[in-house]
Amino acid sequence: MITIKDYEYLKTLISDIPQAEALLERLREYHLFTIHQISHEVRNALTLVGGSLQMLEVYTPSVRELPYWSQLEEDVSSAQALLDGLSQYNNSTTLSIRTFNMNYFLKSLALSFAASITDSQTTFTSRISSQITTYEGDALKLRKALLNLLKNAVEAAPEGSVTLHASHLENGIQIEIKDDGRGITKEQLLHIFEPFATYKSTGTGLGLPLSRNTILAHGGTLDIVSTPGHGTLARVFLPIQKKGCEETTGNSA
Repeated sequence: MITIKDYEYLKTLISDIPQAEALLERLREYHLFTIHQISHEVRNALTLVGGSLQMLEVYTPSVRELPYWSQLEEDVSSAQALLDGLSQYNNSTTLSIRTFNMNYFLKSLALSFAASITDSQTTFTSRISSQITTYEGDALKLRKALLNLLKNAVEAAPEGSVTLHASHLENGIQIEIKDDGRGITKEQLLHIFEPFATYKSTGTGLGLPLSRNTILAHGGTLDIVSTPGHGTLARVFLPIQKKGCEETTGNSA
């Protein structure tokens, strides 16, 4: 199977051959289109299955008492969630660019995320530089990408702490999301950006690849630094320029 690293390596090999670069891009687009077609058809079939299950419950309520009925419904829902994730991953590099207030965007993200984990035992703290002002990008896609990183951090530190620190650099914005959870091994780090590679009991393995695709599409970078037993740091860089620091704290204990 061709991995993301294989694709990037191939791209560097042919970087000085315009025709080969164009061909590689067309192959990538065709690959994404094929994924879209397959996921669309499978989603339609699953929608029909889900609808049939609901109709059975309406006309024969006793089916709810059958062994494995609830598991069947859960399996269908999981498959639909996987296809939704695949669709989001497939479209993660298609951007709708507009100018927005990045400072307000990050503060709103931090506040809403803190509110979403009030029932957990994780402590969340954010620090966002007031030097960060306007930014041109896809706010919806960036929100999804950063929420994926925050969600991963909370799942890695269910009784620990998670921090979000956004700072203004000379040539861009740096966003660091850090947890003090279990960490990731060197072997796992080699594969974390590969679609469907997951080391959790739940999840599709598409969150990190989606986040990385979106950030790369903005001309940025996503680096993951981790040590088993000492937590994980996700560092996002978004190229830009632009001035203090305010702190928003949410404790979900």
